[in-house]
Amino acid sequence: MTNIASSEGENQHMRAGTQGNRRNGNRWILSISIVLVVMLVTGTGLWWYNHRSTAQQTNSSRLVALPGHVIPELLAGKDLGPVAVDTSFVLAFLVSDQNQAALQQLANEVNDPNSPNYQHYPSAADIAGRFGVSTTQIRQLTQYLQQNAITANAIQVTGQSIMVTTDERSIEKALHTTVHTYAVNGQQYLGPAEDPQVPQSVASYISHIDGLDNVPINFNHTVSATTAEQHAALSSYSVSQLRHFYGGDSLNGLDGTGQTIAILEFSDFLDSDVQHFGIPQSQYQRISVQVGPTTGKTDLSGGVEVALDMEVIYGFAPKAKQLVYVFPNSTGMDTAMNRIIADHLANIVSISWGQCEHSLITHHQQAFLDNLNSYLAKGASLGMTFFAASGDNGAYSCSTFLPFIRTQSVEIPSDSPWATGVGGTTIESLDATYQPGKSEIAWSCPVLICGLEQLRIEPTGSGGGVSG
Repeated sequence: MTNIASSEGENQHMRAGTQGNRRNGNRWILSISIVLVVMLVTGTGLWWYNHRSTAQQTNSSRLVALPGHVIPELLAGKDLGPVAVDTSFVLAFLVSDQNQAALQQLANEVNDPNSPNYQHYPSAADIAGRFGVSTTQIRQLTQYLQQNAITANAIQVTGQSIMVTTDERSIEKALHTTVHTYAVNGQQYLGPAEDPQVPQSVASYISHIDGLDNVPINFNHTVSATTAEQHAALSSYSVSQLRHFYGGDSLNGLDGTGQTIAILEFSDFLDSDVQHFGIPQSQYQRISVQVGPTTGKTDLSGGVEVALDMEVIYGFAPKAKQLVYVFPNSTGMDTAMNRIIADHLANIVSISWGQCEHSLITHHQQAFLDNLNSYLAKGASLGMTFFAASGDNGAYSCSTFLPFIRTQSVEIPSDSPWATGVGGTTIESLDATYQPGKSEIAWSCPVLICGLEQLRIEPTGSGGGVSG
């Protein structure tokens, strides 16, 4: 009995031990299962996190082309190959304004006599803080440029542009494009062979890059001596005669004292020309701004236009200070206006140069036009006034570069609602008392006199038309 009892007790103990082992085994299996699940979940989470981070990095680093930089006319010429890698450039990275709607509203309010904010101009610092380049944009772009062999001291923020002094080697690395030399109509020009590309993380706020080419794009408004001589009815007047004709003699000492006028030019000029006219050197200051390839050459091709601008202003406002901003003719109008507005050294800006609006739209440069209009609105919000020539080709501004092709277009920046377009007039006689609408008429020149000389079939005259 004892043995049986003992055997049963042992069996019970064994069963208890076996059940206990089974329970312990279940705990062990459960523990292993939990560990496996945790490992699986953690591993999946890490994989998903890493995958998401990699995807985000890939998207932000994915290269995006910036359209509108390749010049079709150059590609149609003879490609002479890429420039030397040590060729130097000054590039302007144009950044779009923030809060466009609010900026336009502010410009309207401070210039509307019926608004309670009329002439309550904000400070330049306030404008920059509300509508300018954000610190995040500056940091991201400068970091990217520095990562591509462009030193920090070569980067300067000016208004809505980030100015960069660099060379072809860094352009190829940072912008993934090469600048070539092209032969067109017996002249050689520089221009990018393909549109620049930048990572998506910075492409979203770069409007465009100015300075990758040296193709002249701005044209002035002067009548050649040959044309004037052919037109027997034309006669010249001195500035003092014009001042008297428009009633300037009766302005009781309003001679420009205390005023500063900025003059936007796309050509340099000879000091001897303006001083020969009688403008003392103390009355004007040349501000030369380099954008594009740094050739070291001085362009005087539009010097007559510059001298004419300075002389007329001096004749009507001899005591006003003239700030003559000189840019290369390949500089975009938006880049130039951004600099003048950022400096804000003058509240009056005179512009006798222009560009064809239609050609900018067809070359995918709408961002250029948007920038220019935005910058002018910013200037108007600061109390600045802009006077821009309307052009010399009537409703066919583009005809200056496209002989025998009739393309209706107005000129920029006279097409902007924030600029006053100024056209030429023909004065009937200086002898009579001035009568608005009678003493002068809109200027135009017959095709047989002006049109044929410049290979255009449309009449030449004051610009105008409908903005696109």
